[in-house]
Parts: sequence; structure tokens; C-alpha cells
Amino acid sequence: MSTSSGTATGTSTGIDPAADQRHAVRARIAHIQNALERAGQRFRAPPPEPSTCCGRGCNGCVWEGYEAALAWWFEEAQALQGIVQLTSFAPTHPRTCAMKISVETTVKAPLAAVWDAYTRPEDILQWNAASDDWHTTQASVELREGGTFSSRMEAKDGSFGFDFAGTYTQIVPQERLEYAFGDRTAVVLFQPVAEGVKVHISFDAETEHPPEQQREGWQAILNRFAQHVEAKK
Repeated sequence: MSTSSGTATGTSTGIDPAADQRHAVRARIAHIQNALERAGQRFRAPPPEPSTCCGRGCNGCVWEGYEAALAWWFEEAQALQGIVQLTSFAPTHPRTCAMKISVETTVKAPLAAVWDAYTRPEDILQWNAASDDWHTTQASVELREGGTFSSRMEAKDGSFGFDFAGTYTQIVPQERLEYAFGDRTAVVLFQPVAEGVKVHISFDAETEHPPEQQREGWQAILNRFAQHVEAKK
């Protein structure tokens, strides 16, 4: 029996389509490792992290290895109920070669103001909609790794609505947000530039709507976010 000797967080490289997903899994594993270590628990040495590809180039086999590692840690933590909040860190279903969609905008405002507007419920209520005939009626944010968030998005005529909710898997204040929603993940980057702050979002595509439609919807929301922040100055 031995304690873990390293961290599992790592850095997403963006070289392959599954990189951000593997990065999210490493963040989940790190959460479990850290919780066990803070509690003074001892556990088996973790399995080696897979790092090779079968040759197809999509890195799906590597991703499956990460999923297996997460399943290993989850099983280990289940033996220590009450120490780790397990519900948000259960193994996810492999998403081999998942398509990533990216959107970005530059916000002409200080970094702290951009970060706050993106993570505060009172601001999210103001900008989180793709068009004027939609709005967000409720929002909650638990801004910590393992914390949850939720936004209730509804058509203003009351004809339709849904909840956009998930769990934060990594938070680097004023730099990076990662979260899982359902079996999908997203990464939000905040990069200071000469004009203000570049906000870049990369997310897993879903299969119900065409990729371009998804990109347009997320971009429209991000544009409204920029307008909201700049109007507050």
C-alpha cells in the first residue's frame, strides 16, 4: 500500500480531438486522489497512464485507457464512502473521436470583469440567450472543482424551455474553466490580449443538430456575453 506520488491534472495540448476530454478525466482523477490524501487514506498505486495510439490517429484507444483509469479510481474511492463526493465523478462513456466545435470573441474589458460576468448568476441571467426571444430565468453557480452549475433557459412566449447544467472539473481563476454536462465536456479559456480578453470555448458536438447550427447558437450567446460585459463599463 502506498500513497500517490504525483498529480493527474496535466495540460490539454489540443493536438488531437480527444485531448480536452482526456484532460477532464485527469482532473476528475486528481480530485479523487487529493480528497483521499487530505483524509490521510492509503491506496494502491494507480495504473500507468496510457500514452500510445493504435495508429488510426484519432487517439480513441488512448481515450478508452483514460476511461479505464478513471473507473479504477472511482472503484477505489467507493471503498471509502463519505470521503469523496462520488456522484459527479462516475466514469463517463467513451466518446471515441468526438467532434469538437469552437467559438470565440474578444471582450473589451478587464480580465477580472470578464471572469466575474461569466461566473456570477446575476450576470448569467442577463446574457445567457442566443436571441432576443429567449432568456435565462434561473441560474446557480457553485464555483469550485466538483461544484455544479445550472441555467434555466426558456422561450419568452413560454412555448419551450430546458435546463443547461453540469459539473466543473477544473477551475483556474481568470484563466480556464472546464466542465462536464451529460456525456459531453467543454473548455473555456480567458486570454488577455491587446484589445481586452479573448474568450475561447471548445465543446463536444451533439448529434441531434448540425454542427454549424450548434456553432451559431454558442457563438450568439458568446456575442451577447461580450455585449453585456462591455455595456457595464
